[in-house]
Amino acid sequence: MKRWPTRTMVGLAFVAVAMSFWLAYDAHALQSFASARLLLGPFALGHSGWAELEKHHGQLPRLRVVGGRVFDVEALVATYTFFDRVLALRRPFTVIWDPRSIVFPHVSSRLLREIRRWVDTNAVKWDTNVQAHALLLTNPIARSFAQLVVRLFAPPQPVRIVTNEEEALAFHKTCCQQPRSWVKTSYADRDQRFSMFWSRSA
Repeated sequence: MKRWPTRTMVGLAFVAVAMSFWLAYDAHALQSFASARLLLGPFALGHSGWAELEKHHGQLPRLRVVGGRVFDVEALVATYTFFDRVLALRRPFTVIWDPRSIVFPHVSSRLLREIRRWVDTNAVKWDTNVQAHALLLTNPIARSFAQLVVRLFAPPQPVRIVTNEEEALAFHKTCCQQPRSWVKTSYADRDQRFSMFWSRSA
């Protein structure tokens, strides 16, 4: 059995937390979709991945990012293209990420550079509007890596790792009664953590 190198596994978990967490269809997902209307999308991310901005009645919009079978630079660029459209609305929203469909993570130095470039440019806009993150994962190993990376990179918003759509929607409905800005006074701590990760991934 082929084993992923530790660096690849950590890189995959980071990608999932930083931007790349996605959704596979199931009965619970379909029920959730039925109660929402679309504000933007769906937008193809490549390799059967997609993203959309949905709105549940009486709740904040929620950005749903659905991972395809392969996650590579092209999928990353498409994801950021849609993120730019969402941020242009200047509306508070939460995010549901789900990497369960990703089978082939292409974690490369170019991909990590693209992540860093977009984050450096958009961190303030992102933290102004994003209110919380729900990470949909069922694999215990993936959940453990995700917990590690969440602690390492410490996003300012509330983060909940969930196992199903009901948990994700309940968190979305209760996490952010009063939207606020999560912009930090300084991102020096983030830059220090990024530097540690990048040096080990180079």
